[in-house]
Amino acid sequence: MRCTVTIYTSDHGFGHAVRACFLAEALIAHGAFCHIVCNRPAWLFDRLPTGTFALHPRQIDTGLVQNDWLTIDIAETLARHRQRTANPESLIDREVAFLREVGTDLVVAEIAPIALEIAYRADLPSGLATNFDWHWLYRALAQTEPALIPLADQAYAWYQRAIRVLRLPLNVGVEETFVSFTDIPLLVGALRRDRAAVHRALDLPLDAKTLMWNFGGHQGADLDFDAILNALPDWHLLTYAEYPTANPRYRRIPLTFNTTDLFSILDALVGKLGYCSCAEAYAFQIPFLFFSRAGYPEDDALATHCQHAMNAAPLTLANLQSGTWLDTFQAVISKPPQSKPRTNGADQAASIFMDMLS
Repeated sequence: MRCTVTIYTSDHGFGHAVRACFLAEALIAHGAFCHIVCNRPAWLFDRLPTGTFALHPRQIDTGLVQNDWLTIDIAETLARHRQRTANPESLIDREVAFLREVGTDLVVAEIAPIALEIAYRADLPSGLATNFDWHWLYRALAQTEPALIPLADQAYAWYQRAIRVLRLPLNVGVEETFVSFTDIPLLVGALRRDRAAVHRALDLPLDAKTLMWNFGGHQGADLDFDAILNALPDWHLLTYAEYPTANPRYRRIPLTFNTTDLFSILDALVGKLGYCSCAEAYAFQIPFLFFSRAGYPEDDALATHCQHAMNAAPLTLANLQSGTWLDTFQAVISKPPQSKPRTNGADQAASIFMDMLS
């Protein structure tokens, strides 16, 4: 019997939406129809088969606001949460009515805490799969930003409504919010093409050495990609950023390009720490040079995990300006790769969630 699952995302960068897409893909393979409530670009869900899901573009959870790829904005985060929760009962009532209208059988939070309260009010089972949660993060930030304490308390209360909690690798703080949880493997996307097919799709030589610069779902820094290419004459540079150059070794990647396919051909990655980037780099054991967000506790944990589980090293913008990043780059790519982890977390999560309806 076909069931209906509604996934609610936090609108923070692209990572939560991407992970929701990977999970929806697995749920659909298990026979579910997915409603996805998410205020991120629709192209993030292009990999899902037509007719198997519906996207509802609205925001129910701000998460944490960033001004750019490396700067968090506590004041704007608080302002948006005050605006969103000016009348939380109205929001909850609206979403309960929506869940009943579409015939939802199960709610999954990625990782919006209010989604679990909505499911509880609708008398529906709920769960989440995550490497961190907003209660832990707000509590950590509240050490210097005490105005976040009410948000942390509210998130904690709502998170207690979850029936199943699945903890992903590269995790931090989950055990401070949930008494019971189940560990599952990495939750990443499924490959659609082999390495040669991906090279052809990007018009790359089959033997090309590929370096990607990735800023996630935020505005990136103004970089001189020509200078980077000149410093690495044997490499091709891939990025989502716009950059005016005639260098034949530069490739601007279409936003809709399958991210897992893209990561499968990378020989090195430079970018900001973000769970999806870290997970894909870990899955394929891609040498990873990363930038951390100042004052963002999850990044501290991700940096530790990455340097332990793969060949990775931190960078700063000063390293780029001085050129010292090249020494770090050469040191990281020269190390032998570590063992690849299991990557069937999406399928395991989908199986566990579907079993909740048995």
